[in-house]
Amino acid sequence: MEENLCVLNYVDQLRNLSSRYIQVEIEIVPNIFKWCEEKGVSEDHPFRIAKALKNLENGRYLILINQYLTSENISSVLTGIEHSNYFSIDQIKKITDQKIFLIHLLLHEISHVLDETRTEEQCDHWALNQIETNQLTLD
Repeated sequence: MEENLCVLNYVDQLRNLSSRYIQVEIEIVPNIFKWCEEKGVSEDHPFRIAKALKNLENGRYLILINQYLTSENISSVLTGIEHSNYFSIDQIKKITDQKIFLIHLLLHEISHVLDETRTEEQCDHWALNQIETNQLTLD
C-alpha cells in the first residue's frame, strides 16, 4: 500500500460522485481535529479522517476529509471494521485499495447525511453496496 493518498488529487471526482446522492459541500482539510477546534466544533477523536457536519443556521451539510490518507489511517479503519464482524473478509478486501477506500469514506459520510439515524455499521454497508452496485472507481 502506498504511504499517502493526496485527497486533493481527487476532489473534483469526489464532488461529482457526491452530487449523485445529495447537494453537499466537500472540504479537504489538513487535520479534521484541528479544523474543528479552530471553528469551535465538538470533536473528540484526534485521528478522525472524515466527518459530516450540518450547519444549523441554513441546514446545509459539509463533509470534511483529511488532505492525506496514510496507510496507517486506512489500516486503522479497516481493522475496526474487521473486528466489528459486520463485513466479510471478501468485503473488506474490496475497500483495501486506497482509491476505493476513499470512495467508501465519502459514501459513508453521505450515508450519515442522507439518514442521520443510521449507525456506523449501516453507513458502512450502504457505502459498500453503492460501490458494488455502481462499480464506482476514481481515475
